Amino acid sequence: MKKSLVFTFLILTCFVVNAQKNTIVGFYFGPQAYKYVLYDESTLLKNPLIPGGMFGFRLAQEIGERISVETGYSRFTYYGGPNMKFNNWISGSNLMITHQIPIRFKYTFPVYKHKISCSPHLGLVSSFNGDYGTESWGSLGGSYEGNLYVVKHQDFTSFRKYFLLLESGVDLNVTFKNDLILSFDLNYQSGFAKVIETDISYSINSGPEQKAALLSNGENFQFLIGMSYPVSNIWQKIPERKASKPQRSDKLDQSFNRRFYLKLSGGPIWRSFTETPGTANIHSKYGRYPFFYFKYANFNFGLSAGYRFYRNFIFETGVYTQYYSNFVSYNINNELSGGNGSRTGGSNLTEIPLRLKYKYHFPAPLKRFTVTPYFGLNILGSRATGNYDNNNGWREIISNEDTTTYYADNSYFRTNSEILTFTTGLGIEFNISPNVILTLDGELTFGNKEINKIEASYLYNNKLYEGALSFRGNSKSLMLGLKFPFDFNRSPKKAKN
Repeated sequence: MKKSLVFTFLILTCFVVNAQKNTIVGFYFGPQAYKYVLYDESTLLKNPLIPGGMFGFRLAQEIGERISVETGYSRFTYYGGPNMKFNNWISGSNLMITHQIPIRFKYTFPVYKHKISCSPHLGLVSSFNGDYGTESWGSLGGSYEGNLYVVKHQDFTSFRKYFLLLESGVDLNVTFKNDLILSFDLNYQSGFAKVIETDISYSINSGPEQKAALLSNGENFQFLIGMSYPVSNIWQKIPERKASKPQRSDKLDQSFNRRFYLKLSGGPIWRSFTETPGTANIHSKYGRYPFFYFKYANFNFGLSAGYRFYRNFIFETGVYTQYYSNFVSYNINNELSGGNGSRTGGSNLTEIPLRLKYKYHFPAPLKRFTVTPYFGLNILGSRATGNYDNNNGWREIISNEDTTTYYADNSYFRTNSEILTFTTGLGIEFNISPNVILTLDGELTFGNKEINKIEASYLYNNKLYEGALSFRGNSKSLMLGLKFPFDFNRSPKKAKN
């Protein structure tokens, strides 16, 4: 680990030595897929790529005409767990929060003039296990073609607190006139030693128990979209910027007056659950942690479009996908502990927003900033219906060498296929250029109609505890995005003779 940090420090000295070359900062986010190796005595388990999401920041320095070195920070959660072949969905539990500091060497060559380029890269990624020292258990059950099955699994993630991954990938870059860079990244990471192990046992119709295991050395695929800018322009192009200030100001005014825009955005969403009144033993950990506690947040992303129909009033709509996770926790021995988490692709929600916005431009010297308060309605829809997931089984809590055993049984229901919620929020926008705007939206959503319900129970010391958790659309979110304003040319009216 010390060698890796020293190596990182030596790389960062390049930013000082190469002060006359481009220094680039940016951010990226997008979906991820985690790959495991499956060992199965039978043939009933499948081994799909488990979906997830990540976000990060980059800092790059050119050290040659086409060569650059890049570092930064990224964060994500490894998801994993058993999946049965006869199920047409993919499920996963959160296993290990990971923090990464990469060192990448990139070679960039032009594809089309100076506008489109390609950057293959190779690097090492220092990875830190945020769940070192913890273990988790889980089970699930169900039926298919009249056969009953029970699956139990135990997850181990404490093999290494720090581990290295080898990364290779390629970026497709689109450079705008003002040097802003839009990138589409495809990365592959693979490690050198085991970091996750899931031991599995399952049986069909109470038959003989079959053994299986899922192993990972950190292997994952990343599909990212990012935006970056050469901040070295600030000190390298001072005379040019002063000379072009009036022209840039005029172009910003033209951008503000455009009537249409498209926006791509994504970020975390925190949900709040309603617990059964009078039930003090079954809870949801959602809503019980600070706003920026990402472990119990889901990823929300999508595309929206807006139209300025009157002065500074805007109507916006779009389509978003909300990842959806269930998590139940139990009050055992007067402590909020235990629990079970699950997530399936079929349980994701589709969001269609209908928002009324008002935009206010700050005067100089904050002319590039805009605030957009808004309110409106969200339509939340679900592909899953009825009882879409179940899990049950014996679990253990190990604390101070004491073991607590209990039996848990959870069922997950979609009680409605769609609901209507009220939303309000505030957006902050920064005009990077006349054609690209960086956006940050904080949003609160309120609902009253149930769309998801968890019926939970557990048996402890020969006593049964029961309760239910209801999701009615109440949530808060923080969305980072890019907005692209445009307009349609209006044909000049012909003068009447």
